[in-house]
Amino acid sequence: MVVPASMPTCGRGGRCGRKRVARLMRQASLAGCHRRRRRPRTTIADPAASPAPNLVQRHFNPLAPDQLWLADITSIPTGEGWLYLATVLDAFSRRVVGWAMADHLRTELVLDALTMALATRRPAAGLIHHSDRGCQYTSLAFGRCLQAAGLVPSMSRVANCWDNAVAERCFATLKGEARRPPGVAHARAAARSAIFDYVEGFYNRQRRHSTLGYLSPAAYEAPISPRRPRPWRNVAERTCRMLPNENVSIQTGQFQTRPTTSASSDGDDGVKENLARDAPRRG
Repeated sequence: MVVPASMPTCGRGGRCGRKRVARLMRQASLAGCHRRRRRPRTTIADPAASPAPNLVQRHFNPLAPDQLWLADITSIPTGEGWLYLATVLDAFSRRVVGWAMADHLRTELVLDALTMALATRRPAAGLIHHSDRGCQYTSLAFGRCLQAAGLVPSMSRVANCWDNAVAERCFATLKGEARRPPGVAHARAAARSAIFDYVEGFYNRQRRHSTLGYLSPAAYEAPISPRRPRPWRNVAERTCRMLPNENVSIQTGQFQTRPTTSASSDGDDGVKENLARDAPRRG
């Protein structure tokens, strides 16, 4: 159970201080949920490798599915050691289209995630695969897999997490919301099961994203009803009416992006920021 550290009122309506809440939490054996924890490095560059150029330039909003994929690796602490999770996200709907878990950081981890994404989506040639410059993504085996599938590699700049902010935000959301197995010293198998339930049972199918107009990735990718156009299309049309001489789409690499002011992923409010910024021009 997660209890906020600063609670303005008690259950009966009285005022409470933070120290009283902390004392009551200690008596009840409750602890707050912290996202930032000590973790090992998952991005280890290979100095002998030649990284691909950055084709995305922080434009994470393509106009169609399977135009831009975002890949990254994170670490999950367990009682048996670290569990490493590699994911592949579709930037259009923020859906996790491929994932893999292992107790190592070898290239096989990211290859398994990419293989799952390719088998699930079967994208056309020309899709951009964006990642960091970790040695797993710059390896010869991974490059050959991308070339065989017709995918175009793209990589972030050195030590710049904002170039892959959507994938980073997905991991932060997962670690903050996923159900943790009971007990501190839980096994890797329990962590695998919890991550599987969260990704496939909740994140892709039920979790609402402000970037998607508070729709889930599955609902956002569903066929569009004439009575319910996509939220980004409404923003584009309203922006065109307000600014008829401006082009609202951005040509980047091999795909177009829908207009937004935020580069973050599922927790950002880019749509709200667009409308708030352009509100004075409506009059």
